[in-house]
Amino acid sequence: MNPAEPSNTDILSSRDSFRMIRPEEYDEFGINPADIPLGTFPALKHPSQLPSTYGGNAYGFGIFESLDRLNTREIAFIQSLSFENPDEIRTHYKNLNELYRKTGILIRFSSKGKPYYLVPHHLVTSSLSHIQSKLNEIEKVITFHKKKYLKEHYDIGLLAQQDDFIVRELSLRFKEHRFFIFDTLESLASLQHPLDLVILTRDFYAFILDEMGASFPEKVPSRTRLRKYATHMLWKVYNLLAPEGELLVLATRYSPKT
Repeated sequence: MNPAEPSNTDILSSRDSFRMIRPEEYDEFGINPADIPLGTFPALKHPSQLPSTYGGNAYGFGIFESLDRLNTREIAFIQSLSFENPDEIRTHYKNLNELYRKTGILIRFSSKGKPYYLVPHHLVTSSLSHIQSKLNEIEKVITFHKKKYLKEHYDIGLLAQQDDFIVRELSLRFKEHRFFIFDTLESLASLQHPLDLVILTRDFYAFILDEMGASFPEKVPSRTRLRKYATHMLWKVYNLLAPEGELLVLATRYSPKT
């Protein structure tokens, strides 16, 4: 094994962006180890898109997955369930897991009626490498900023979730600095403290859509409205910067196809 590559133990001991579930937590989450195929890890989050073995998205349950693999009775069973009702899912979780396995879907349900996701080993490794690259870049910028302005302590704003792996790692690496996490529009709007550095580790549009979706799930904002809202929030971020403050953007950006 290449020593530069993370081992299974390294992967499982890390709370990366997929929120991995450790084996010692299986009982707590109500997970049956038999429901976890070889080469995958259970997690609380999943990649947005991954081709299924039989077509479609491995983290969805659409017509592509069910058309050829399920019979009429099985499709009717799936459609009859209320997935927002944990009690109902808890009653049928074994049958659901078997149907999902049959169709190549990488979703499973626990005995507590809660969903979790199966993330392939290579995606976990790739995710950790991506996170490590971000951490190295952030460390480089903080070190440069420290040499440039000769300050020992910094107030740093992070657009990230409170339990994000990056947040924990930065807090451990830079204990001398204070980190202000804004993971909601409310926390961003309420922050008044001037910051020496603001780091965007999430896509800003995705951040806004998540927040607006939570508040207004039935409404999809137009592109114009979304752009105006993003501009307003970025102006808010800019105004949080101290006179010599800097903004670091490390969020993933997808270029349109040409």
